[in-house]
Amino acid sequence: MRSVGQGLEGMKTFCGVMDLNPPVSQNSYEQIYRRVNAASMNIAIESMKKATDEEIAAVDSTDITVSGDGTWKTRGHTSQIGVCTVIGADTGKVIDVEVLSKACKGCGRWKGQRVVSAFKKWHARHCQMCTKTHIGSSGKGRLTDNIIDQLSVFYGNAIRQHSNSVKDTRNAVWAIYFHTRSTDNEHLHSFCPAGETPWCKYNQAVSKGTAETFRHKNSLPPAAMDAIKPIFISLSHPELLNRCLGAYTQNTNESLNSVIWQICPKTSGSGRRIAEIAVYESVVRFNEGRLGRLNIMKELELSISNNAISSHNKADI
Repeated sequence: MRSVGQGLEGMKTFCGVMDLNPPVSQNSYEQIYRRVNAASMNIAIESMKKATDEEIAAVDSTDITVSGDGTWKTRGHTSQIGVCTVIGADTGKVIDVEVLSKACKGCGRWKGQRVVSAFKKWHARHCQMCTKTHIGSSGKGRLTDNIIDQLSVFYGNAIRQHSNSVKDTRNAVWAIYFHTRSTDNEHLHSFCPAGETPWCKYNQAVSKGTAETFRHKNSLPPAAMDAIKPIFISLSHPELLNRCLGAYTQNTNESLNSVIWQICPKTSGSGRRIAEIAVYESVVRFNEGRLGRLNIMKELELSISNNAISSHNKADI
């Protein structure tokens, strides 16, 4: 059921519709999914080690090129679960993943003060099983989802349209920043392309002689622009942009993200361990195909018949 994105409630519904006996209890379910978590993690680690060796062999060097991406379980920058993925550029296989969680039910059960000695003793025991791996915001602030998506698209366009020149790409990246920061009182369009045909409406107005009546729209507040400026500094670093020559994409990362959230749907709640199961199984499926799931089943000491092998073979075709 976890492989198709369902948990205990889904099992209860399935058993009820199929006129089967009720499934396992909540306690048994939690014990089982912890075993599934451990088994899928072991197979995923083996798969990523193998993929790393293949990536190194492909370029005959440990200095490899990768694409990295991050995805949160829910939108709106209040998500409790996030996933980071790294994929090799030559093999297109996953070589590293990390699941981040801002929530822990165990931590939430402590109702007393957090500075007393009793809490310190409890926390010393609890930290060994705490599911929280990330502290801080998942992005909440003045930037809306729409603006973040726009800036991401603009950055991608800057790389694709100037894929043969680091200097031109760098200028295009800073054009995005200063164009977004520009206001009617502060025109910052020197990096933007000039003329009547570019995407910069202000420079179009300058070319047409109507700049005095032009009004800026959708500018971000200076505080927001100051906050994201270090990101633009990093994204425009020549060493990074040099690796972007040729305009490689993150399509493989997006494909992996899609598989992850199929197994752990964004429409249903889940904790870190459930998200980890989805991530680890997605890694194995991404690297090894559907047949890779059989390795997880073997790790769980399950009996595998020809039906399972045939079914997974057909799915890979």
